Amino acid sequence: MIKDLWRKDESLSKLEHVLKDADAVSFDIFDTLLLRTVSDPTDLFIELGKISKEKGYFKKDTTEFEFQQIRILSEQLARKKKRNNSKDAEEVSIDDIYELIPDNMFIKDDIKRLEIELEKQVCYVNPVINSFVNYCVEKNKKIYLISDMYLSHNQIQDILLFNNFDIKKINKIYVSSEYLVTKHEGALFKIISSEQYLSYDKWIHIGDNEIADVKQPKKLGIRGYIYNSKIRNGLFQYEKIMYGNILPEIFSLRKVINNLKIDINENEKFWYKLGTGVLGPFLSLFAEWILDIAERENIQQIRPFMREGILLEKVLKQAAFKRELKVDISCLFVSREATTFPKTYDIEKEYVDSFFDNNRRGITVKDFLEKFNLGNWEDEYKEYMEIELHETEKIKKNKLNLKEELILLLTDKESAKISSDLQRRKENFGKYLEQEIDLSKPFITVDLGFRGTIQENIETMLVGNKTKHQSIHLIAMGSEEVKYKLQNGIDIRGFIANAGYNLSYVKPILREPSIIEQLHMNETGSTLYYETQNEKIVPVLDNNRIPMDEIKKKKMCQNGVLEFNKCFLELLYSKKHLKQRLLEKREQIGQLISRIYNLPTHEEAFNLMNLHHDDNYGSKRVSTLYNEELLQQLDLLGIEGFLNSRRFKHIPWPEAIVTLKYPNKLFVNTVLKSSHVPPYTLETLEVAKKLDFQNIKEVIIYGAGEVGHRLIESLRFFNISVLAFIDKNELLWGDVIDDVKIISIEDAKEIKCQSIIIASFVFVDEIKQRISENFRGADIYTIDIL
Repeated sequence: MIKDLWRKDESLSKLEHVLKDADAVSFDIFDTLLLRTVSDPTDLFIELGKISKEKGYFKKDTTEFEFQQIRILSEQLARKKKRNNSKDAEEVSIDDIYELIPDNMFIKDDIKRLEIELEKQVCYVNPVINSFVNYCVEKNKKIYLISDMYLSHNQIQDILLFNNFDIKKINKIYVSSEYLVTKHEGALFKIISSEQYLSYDKWIHIGDNEIADVKQPKKLGIRGYIYNSKIRNGLFQYEKIMYGNILPEIFSLRKVINNLKIDINENEKFWYKLGTGVLGPFLSLFAEWILDIAERENIQQIRPFMREGILLEKVLKQAAFKRELKVDISCLFVSREATTFPKTYDIEKEYVDSFFDNNRRGITVKDFLEKFNLGNWEDEYKEYMEIELHETEKIKKNKLNLKEELILLLTDKESAKISSDLQRRKENFGKYLEQEIDLSKPFITVDLGFRGTIQENIETMLVGNKTKHQSIHLIAMGSEEVKYKLQNGIDIRGFIANAGYNLSYVKPILREPSIIEQLHMNETGSTLYYETQNEKIVPVLDNNRIPMDEIKKKKMCQNGVLEFNKCFLELLYSKKHLKQRLLEKREQIGQLISRIYNLPTHEEAFNLMNLHHDDNYGSKRVSTLYNEELLQQLDLLGIEGFLNSRRFKHIPWPEAIVTLKYPNKLFVNTVLKSSHVPPYTLETLEVAKKLDFQNIKEVIIYGAGEVGHRLIESLRFFNISVLAFIDKNELLWGDVIDDVKIISIEDAKEIKCQSIIIASFVFVDEIKQRISENFRGADIYTIDIL
């Protein structure tokens, strides 16, 4: 239990002052106090059908999908039957629903019992709401749970008890199926008030439905507050459009934790939510995979590689503590520069040539001389100090070009000195490994990835020193090149991709790994080499060159990661079966990260493109991925040409550049090709595109139903403002949809706007007539069914 987690929540943190004069607090149950490990409640019926079929509860060869549709339809018909038989009855029970499921196809009583058992399995207690319930109990408030639900209060109580909720905190549970009236119509609140002698003005209610949990209680004088975990335009929506419902088991938890905040400004909030919504879930599952291997193979030493290890170590330690797993977890200070340099005593031409590779930009002549401790040659090369090595071949110096001069310096003039340095540094590296790892026992190293270079360097060192050891190298994602290390007997295991497997998820990340790597780091510099201090081998670290305000942003992201991880571990503790199911979905776990690369939000593109990073392999340069030249190339090549040009040009993250220039272009293109779009998305996007083409920037929407909800989202992708919703339902007047008020057509006439969209597919002619009578000369737009 995480105490006072509610104080960080966007909605609940505002309620402390209003709680003081309240006698009672009531909570909606499903999607408020209880969350589910399915993305949609009806997904439960698929699993119910699958298990029921395996148990022999199907009399016919019906599929689980067909059963799901029968179960949904039976509930709809039960409600219709109840309304027809009694105008006062508003709710049905689970018995009413199963009465309409065909007897000749299913053993209904057994399936009904199984459904209730499955509800216990898929439900779990919302840690945020639960922390607020505990606070209310501490303040001596009466607590009631209220639900519009077909289950009985005993069945709901069993679900709560199964999920370790302390039922003693609750005064009473009220369920619409037992009173035959609902919250949604307001009548259930009246019954509770009468039975419990509750004064409306001393009563607070919290739930996730704007009508049932806010509008109806407020009509009675109850202070109703929305607990809003609604998906708005952002990472969850982009993720769903691109990949569908990924990792549904933790989707509700991701949304809830993503609504947490601390005392930070809006810009810092982006970094925190990136940690809770994306990086936190990814690293939490990565850590579980690592610890499973450690337990299974009885390994008690885990060494995450610095600099990313600063975050990996914390996540691993939290997870190991929750398991009560005794394992030594500490960072190993390594880098490509520190571990590649000591491989040989002699200066080989191939090794020297690698510094002049066209792909290793940013390394200057000055960096080169400093790396090899050749400061005594700085006067000789002072006019060339800022020239990058990949350009030295073009510059003449004496009878040679500058590249040849520098190579000659290493391989001839200073070869004896450098060979001596190489030998000393190699010995120190070996001693450092012996000092930091008990090599007589098996150990695990941990890294984000990608090519296994450092892992190979460690193995080369240990084998060269004839040190017997047992090592496993675990990486989050490995490139295809790892297969060559595997062939050489190096045990490198990949979490979501490795040696060519799942390569499609790694390719965009490999093109610019700094985007994800930088989020794991702090102000610690890269490891340069190792030296002896006070009879101990210590890593010599480079200076930090990243601006401190960016370090603060990264730490905010890491705080979000750790916050999510704590809540995730609580969930795994209560739902132990979930871990294996999640870890089997490696592709979906990879999609958490690959989505950012392939379809970034505008906020992600702007913030991550402007984050500074360093090479950490010889260069002292820090730079952002963003520069104006990339925008010029985009203008020159066009969107498609620019995206395709990465095949022959080094464009670090072309999708982000396109998103910065045209914020919704990639998203809209993805929606139009996607098979995962919500209802009415394609239709509303078409009318939004039409308005954008006509340069219309302000509209009024007629119709505040589901189509209207979808339409406002589509319009905002094109920066079209919605000034108001019109609806003839008086009960909706004064409500808001995404911060836009619902008003009457009379009030709408006061708004100076002549562009009105009808968000309905029925009674369109009648609505057109009504608009024409009230808005003379208005441009009326309709939505075509695609």
